[in-house]
Amino acid sequence: MSAVLYERFDSVAVITLNRPEALNAMNAALSEELYASWERFMNEEDALVAVLTGAGRAFCAGADMKEAAEAQRTGQQMRFRGMFPANEITKPAIAAINGGCAGGGVGYALACDIILCAENAQFVLPFVARGRGGAPIALELARRTSFSAALYASLTGARIDAATALRIGLANEVLPPDDLMPRAMELAEKIAGHSQLSVRSMKGNLRSAMDLGFAEAMRVASEGDRRLHLSADTREGTIAFDEKRRPRYSESNE
Repeated sequence: MSAVLYERFDSVAVITLNRPEALNAMNAALSEELYASWERFMNEEDALVAVLTGAGRAFCAGADMKEAAEAQRTGQQMRFRGMFPANEITKPAIAAINGGCAGGGVGYALACDIILCAENAQFVLPFVARGRGGAPIALELARRTSFSAALYASLTGARIDAATALRIGLANEVLPPDDLMPRAMELAEKIAGHSQLSVRSMKGNLRSAMDLGFAEAMRVASEGDRRLHLSADTREGTIAFDEKRRPRYSESNE
């Protein structure tokens, strides 16, 4: 059985972590297949938006601690494929958090642009309680929320419920469990219908602000906007709005 499922629904790719018996915990197979799924999404020109979720009652429990403990006892090393770099996912991605999300699973969620949560979702960074490293994920959490929130989550290992995740800015929406995937698909399809030139420019500029600093990111964004304003998509979007019709963008999936 595949540890990660990749499905296409028109222009939307749904990537599902598929080890429900282990709460979708990360092992070598899951990390390798997830990396390959992100590569596939980026290489499929007509795949415009991705939705990442988990099978069963959890999103991802983090590292498979049973396998990690066995590796420690035998003196072996667990071999994970590194996370697909978030800055290389240049197309929009939505995380649909359907339950528990811990450790590296939080890192998987933070690689996405929009995070939707079921009402029963919980986040936890358990690294210090287990004597494990996880500072890069805590840093990403700080960029997404605040330095204070990341310190609290990473130093205490406390569980953050969906309502708290929404309040601190980790989650964008909280939904009844049955509404989670329909809402994720609704948003994905909406984004896929927009100008993909504009969508990727917007995502790239917002993401780069965290790496370049505000002043340099603003300079780069302004240059990109000047080029975008001369594009066929800008012309089509402007005229379509004036004519009260749906725009037909050159790089959308229509």
